[in-house]
Amino acid sequence: MNGITLLKPLLKKHILFTYWAMNIQTQHFFTTLDIWLLFSNLGLCNRSTIEKTITFLFHKVPSLRYGIKGNLKKLKSLWDKFDSRKANNALNHLNELHSFEINYITINDKNYPSSLLQGIFPPMILFFKGKINHLETSTPIGIVGTRAPLWETVSESVKTLPRFFKRYSSPVVISGMARGCDTLATHLARKNNISIVEVLAETPTEIKATEEESFVSEYVWAPAWSFTRRLVLRNRLIASFAEVLVLLQAPLKSGALITATFASLLNKPVYVLKPKKICYATAGGVYFKNNHRKTYWLN
Repeated sequence: MNGITLLKPLLKKHILFTYWAMNIQTQHFFTTLDIWLLFSNLGLCNRSTIEKTITFLFHKVPSLRYGIKGNLKKLKSLWDKFDSRKANNALNHLNELHSFEINYITINDKNYPSSLLQGIFPPMILFFKGKINHLETSTPIGIVGTRAPLWETVSESVKTLPRFFKRYSSPVVISGMARGCDTLATHLARKNNISIVEVLAETPTEIKATEEESFVSEYVWAPAWSFTRRLVLRNRLIASFAEVLVLLQAPLKSGALITATFASLLNKPVYVLKPKKICYATAGGVYFKNNHRKTYWLN
């Protein structure tokens, strides 16, 4: 599965509308997939390709159906009413982000992450705190897993992950900043002096970036009630950023398996931590290893 290419570069109006629709207006919750559908309708990219890709993703990741509204009619109506006043409002909001030390990059920019361009529905605007340019010259390693890892998983990860990091000259850990396996991965990254990029499904306004740890998100003001749906879409960004993905532990139905599925669709290698015992808590990883190509045991 390859990234989707815009046939024409976005105008300033398109960028401002994207920000306004996803972060300012509160009538509806829209996602990057909705924006891609709108822009394909406006002739900025191939509409049939967009629709076929979304249908394909729905088949491979059924829970993604709950991650987008896909209501093109509502979004098109907002686009038609997007006047200069609303554009200026969006521009003022964007300018205010600097007070929160938040930067942003658009899909038009030359230094937009190439991994996202080749990923699954890249964001039209990516917000970040800290640095992200080092991703181009490093090996991003996505690490995902359950929020409630077994002690055996923690113990084996502590032994195995540092050895895995040493396979690469410039590793960077890509994480989702959740508790459990995400926290374990970032702890081990810090302990081994490895940079971290946290991919959020929420606003990064209250988080402080450091030299070693950066934060990225598609949203800055998205409504709290949309958080669950944003998590599914956040997982595609982790898979897109990562050059390789590590799955530490997952039950049969989990967000970690969704991320691993996205990585598999992108033809990226997935390393699964082999559990000492197979039970409900670890069955997802074993199932994934046995049913997908380019999957390997981590240990």
